[in-house]
Amino acid sequence: MAGAPIERGAVLIGAHGRIQSIGPDHVVPRPPGVAASEFPDAALLPGLINTHTHLELTGFDGLVTEAGSSPITRTGVAAGNEAIKFEVKIQVLNPPESVRPGFSCAADIITGFRPKTLSIPIQALVVREKEGTKAEEEGVYTFDAKTQQVKFAPVKTGITGETQIEIASGVGDGTQIVTGPFRALREIKEGQKVKIAKEKKEDKEKGKEQKS
Repeated sequence: MAGAPIERGAVLIGAHGRIQSIGPDHVVPRPPGVAASEFPDAALLPGLINTHTHLELTGFDGLVTEAGSSPITRTGVAAGNEAIKFEVKIQVLNPPESVRPGFSCAADIITGFRPKTLSIPIQALVVREKEGTKAEEEGVYTFDAKTQQVKFAPVKTGITGETQIEIASGVGDGTQIVTGPFRALREIKEGQKVKIAKEKKEDKEKGKEQKS
């Protein structure tokens, strides 16, 4: 709707808060005994309802019902520098009555869960060729504090997260392992001596922020 603003307008509101009449002040009726409020220096915008809502920022449980088999791309062909995205449909379980078609949401999809498991940083995992074969094996370089040397230990991995990967077998809790850039770990040799790098101040502060 569009129209010119009403000069010296008035609004009549009924007993239940509903608007009964809008128009120039001399046209809108004034029932006897009804209190009147005047706002001479204001612009009155009656009847506006805020329909924007976050449903009290409540989380809902859902179930993945469909996952696309091909990545979503702008041109239809996956590009090497684009993040790989797939269309996923999720059914909300026990949705409240306030949910309506067209609402948007942010979803975290759990693809696997295992409590009290051993995990390491993904960048600590090394993939290399087995000696004398072309087969690949996964492992980590363990660190011996006495000799300052490293030794390759094959491992079996499990669930992969955003920054951590599960270690099903190969090393135990408390084992010191080497982590670093991918290229640096590829160049490390069995028995090579390494030294522990001191954590930078900005990395410590970043870690505190992530924990808080």
